[in-house]
Amino acid sequence: MLADGPENTGGRAPRAILGTNVEGANAHNRRVILDAIRVNRAMSRADLARATKLSKQAVSNIVDELEREGMIMAQDTVAREVPGRPAVPYVLAPNGAYAIGLHIDRHEARAVIVDLCGDVLVRQRARLHAEDPDQGFKDLLNLLSSTRKDAAALRPDLETRLVGLGVAMPGPFGIDEARSVTADVYSMARWQSFPLVSRLESETGLVVSLRNDAAAATMAEMIAGRLHGVRDAVCLYLGYGLGAGIVINGELYNGRNGNAGDVGLIPAQPGCESRPLLERLATLAALSESLDLDPAEPEFFTMITRVAEESGPEYQAWLSQAAREIGWLLTMTELVFAPEAIVLCGSVPEALLDDLLERLRTPGLAGDRPRMMRGLADIWAPARGAASEPIGRSFSPRYSALFKK
Repeated sequence: MLADGPENTGGRAPRAILGTNVEGANAHNRRVILDAIRVNRAMSRADLARATKLSKQAVSNIVDELEREGMIMAQDTVAREVPGRPAVPYVLAPNGAYAIGLHIDRHEARAVIVDLCGDVLVRQRARLHAEDPDQGFKDLLNLLSSTRKDAAALRPDLETRLVGLGVAMPGPFGIDEARSVTADVYSMARWQSFPLVSRLESETGLVVSLRNDAAAATMAEMIAGRLHGVRDAVCLYLGYGLGAGIVINGELYNGRNGNAGDVGLIPAQPGCESRPLLERLATLAALSESLDLDPAEPEFFTMITRVAEESGPEYQAWLSQAAREIGWLLTMTELVFAPEAIVLCGSVPEALLDDLLERLRTPGLAGDRPRMMRGLADIWAPARGAASEPIGRSFSPRYSALFKK
């Protein structure tokens, strides 16, 4: 079913970045058109001209180019309520581009390949020697090679339209292992001095980008979750650690060294004995420790799912502790940032996320929305979000690109 545009939605204004009719800005305007179609799902030429403020001729020329190149495709015409030529909506062509997403998650790595629409073609997982980056890197290369091979069997044009590799892994980045407050195997501090990006680029032949896993999970929410089309938001990501993605004016804010939103390193709220870090209280690390579970177990996620379903006393105690600390973090987020939306997502079972949200459902400061909405509960979300970075780099509009020489 086609998504909403002014000619098929009851007149709601579509969301789009404004284009420019300045001579020589065709590359930027192509990105503007692609982004408008991506955000609004389907748009006609008239829709695009109104939304981007580009001339009808400029829009027509770009649409023709993109259609010839296989980046967009026409849908069935939509009849107008007033006399005139029927509107032809355009949507992104799934095989217009592909990207790889890689999530390095302590004892396991997960890889996905997505198309231009963000849909996953192939996904694979593999055990990871996280304590030994050299051996772990070999694990990553084997996983990526296998994933590319499977995807190429499905899409013969994959390699010619592959735009890059996005990587997600736990932060913080740029911190010396010896000085790290989380210098243990689960923080992956030993990988801080490993030249991951440069070696991946050398071995794969792709442009590689790196984000922390919370930022990548936020990107997944922007593509396929609660944050689609939201301009200002905070996304709390719960996994073995705790992090946040910050969205400002529709763009993910990275901060210095890509460490914006590393909220797991915030001390617990005042009154908590010894004030440990939040990631020691409100995470799967804390839950597994209280239950004496080994995160290195291949079936760890299944074990946590069973714990949530059984809802025993240790689990209930952890829920109370996690809700108390996340609730405090939530209040600070509302007061400091006042976002349009706050989402809780994670590489955790759905039942666990639902139980935690139930503890957090109290009226928000604004009074006109829930304090926190439930996002994706999916171990694959960071990999999928990481894959969106190469596509965004290649096709999303950035005004700064107009001034680069």
